[in-house]
Amino acid sequence: KATYFMSRLAPYAALLALECAAEEMMIGTPVSMRTRSELQHVFGPMTNFGLIRVGDPSECSFRDWLSHVRSVVLEMSAHADVPFPLVVPELLRRGLVPPQVSASFSSAFPMTVMQFDGMELEPLPRECQDFQVFRVGVNRGYEKDRNWAEFDPMAHNSIAVGRFVTRLQAFVAAVASDPDRKLGEMYAHLPE
Repeated sequence: KATYFMSRLAPYAALLALECAAEEMMIGTPVSMRTRSELQHVFGPMTNFGLIRVGDPSECSFRDWLSHVRSVVLEMSAHADVPFPLVVPELLRRGLVPPQVSASFSSAFPMTVMQFDGMELEPLPRECQDFQVFRVGVNRGYEKDRNWAEFDPMAHNSIAVGRFVTRLQAFVAAVASDPDRKLGEMYAHLPE
């Protein structure tokens, strides 16, 4: 009962929280704002920035964690039409501290040449943006999933990022083979 996005986000969020020993993390994700049928064919980006708040997964099985991530994503999706750039100033106006995003996650179809109203559109080569927030993504539509990471080399160590991605692959394999085992136990047995 989970979407592709939820099933890819769950191990990433769990491993990130376990690696950081975080009791709570905020993970940002792009969210489509094309929720009404009349907007489906409008040209141009219509995305918002959604926040997913997750806690400590160490005592959860992957099945329970995935169920938790599913409910958090559904709750976030229910508020996706509220533009994030309007939320932050409103929080500040009320004297509240805006949420601090620790990392970002996205799941997307690979871009290909496509037709739009008689025009042929071809994607530009993808360039890594200057992210202060660590970001991992999954491209679907390939024979196998392709993951990628974006990070600011001034803020993140490239060796540590490579190690995280390698551990993420091992973690996904572990949860796939035993989804009822506690995530903290799986994490303790990951290769260094």
